[in-house]
Amino acid sequence: SPDPYFTDLLTSLAHMIAALSKVESRVEADARALGVKILQHGCSIQVLASGSEIVCNGGTHPFIDFASMQVIGRAMLETYLTFFWIHGGPLPELVEYRHLTWHFAGLKDRLKLKTTKPHTQAVQAVDAEQAEKVRLQMVGHPQFALAPGPDQSKLLKGEWRMRMKWHDLGILAGYDETYFKNLYHFLCGYSHSSWAGVLQLAQATSEEDQSAYANLVKGYCNAALAPFTNAFAAYFPAARTVLHQDPAGQQAIKLWTFDTKTHQKYYGGNATMGPSSCNP
Repeated sequence: SPDPYFTDLLTSLAHMIAALSKVESRVEADARALGVKILQHGCSIQVLASGSEIVCNGGTHPFIDFASMQVIGRAMLETYLTFFWIHGGPLPELVEYRHLTWHFAGLKDRLKLKTTKPHTQAVQAVDAEQAEKVRLQMVGHPQFALAPGPDQSKLLKGEWRMRMKWHDLGILAGYDETYFKNLYHFLCGYSHSSWAGVLQLAQATSEEDQSAYANLVKGYCNAALAPFTNAFAAYFPAARTVLHQDPAGQQAIKLWTFDTKTHQKYYGGNATMGPSSCNP
């Protein structure tokens, strides 16, 4: 069944992105791109939740692909955590520095690809030059000197999360540790083709069961989409103006951005919500 809050969040974010007719820097352009990424993931989940069908042996067999919804849900959660860490820093200099580490990591990933055609080799050569330029900016930034030696080593290898795992970022972003680990474990089950995920898929033979799982995934995605939408509005003044004129979006964010008291009530909570918990 349709989730009105999920739809309201997607609509609100779409209007925010549309309001960004101009961005001033690469950092802002990449922030907007993360918004487009999570929006498109959410739209794909909406399509999957509406159901599909297989025609076989003269019959039509409807189903809801909640397994793919979980794979996309994991991508939505990681997109929010990436935005939170890179663009949610309390100071512009910190945002600039973290973006450099993320940009460098992405270029290093591209350079690991094996190229065989002349035009892709030419692109990779440009990437190599750009990677060296970004590396020099990164190591020359005052924040790099403040990082512990092991973190510097990780960054130079192109590992922008350094020694942090996704659940570490989740805790910094305000999720309770128990809640986040349950959430992330649930969403990873299908990406990793775990036995438990396959069992779940085999047992959900009716559309009612599949719909129940689909709604569960949407709920989990709301817990990533709501704080992302709020953080996006905090980062872009034009997006913030749009949100101020969107009571449905504000209500959805309020309902699905859990505060510390909620975490303590259900999980014993140990986290503080929002970018203020994000330290250098």
